[in-house]
Amino acid sequence: MENAAGVTDSVIDTKSDNKSHWKSGGANFNWRTVFDASRELTADIDWLVYHLGSEQSFQNTLSGPGGYNEFIQGNLPSDLHIFSAKLDYAQALFGKARLTAGWKTSHVTTDNVADYLYKKDSGWVQDLGKTNHFLYTEKFRPFMVIWRKRPDAGKCREGCVMSIPAMSRISWVMPC
Repeated sequence: MENAAGVTDSVIDTKSDNKSHWKSGGANFNWRTVFDASRELTADIDWLVYHLGSEQSFQNTLSGPGGYNEFIQGNLPSDLHIFSAKLDYAQALFGKARLTAGWKTSHVTTDNVADYLYKKDSGWVQDLGKTNHFLYTEKFRPFMVIWRKRPDAGKCREGCVMSIPAMSRISWVMPC
């Protein structure tokens, strides 16, 4: 740091260490059945899980007048879960028309903690200015029907889409 005359009067030296770990996994299932040349049913299911984490430590040292040593530790675990499934039915209709109906569901949750401590005298104290806990949940369950007609050469495509979404979200941040 420089004083008003532009002369360095103190220096802050920071040493840090960060250890991260990541684990993830998932599964996927796909299914299709063809009833006849004009009708089919398909299903897809996906499940993903992520476990992330970071352990941090910092040492800040101010040399010069009013110098100090500051020690900070952080633990930042995070979990993310994703599940989705869909079911689609398709059927050829008269002429070049086709009807498709589908339903999907998805459920997403995350749980993130930022837990920080600072060293005070001979022990560690939670730093409530930096510590927080974030939770989030989202559910999405739309239903959709699509009717369309393939055009003859040089004509416009006709169709209609109807969708009924159903969604909810919940999130909050709170001190630990």
